[in-house]
Amino acid sequence: MVYSRPAEAAFEAGKYDEAKQMYFEYATMVVGSEFEIPLAGGIGEGGVRCSMYTKMGQLKKVYLMGCCNGIAQCLILMNDIEGVSAFSEPSFWSMIVSRFT
Repeated sequence: MVYSRPAEAAFEAGKYDEAKQMYFEYATMVVGSEFEIPLAGGIGEGGVRCSMYTKMGQLKKVYLMGCCNGIAQCLILMNDIEGVSAFSEPSFWSMIVSRFT
């Protein structure tokens, strides 16, 4: 992920909050600012099946998963376990939808 290199550098330098924000900005570039990240389960387009995931190209899905995983790694080291689950889930479901739709 070329655009995530600054986020990866911030992560490696221990600047987890800064890296998390960069990953979030990159994810927003992929899905657009009108789309909520992470998805709210069971509300409108949220939850397991999301039309955004089914319509998104494979490369964008991989990039979004990388951003969500980057955010989750930052949150783990920031000891925000609730946040980790919120950002691990979109990555997981994006992968599942990619595989089975």
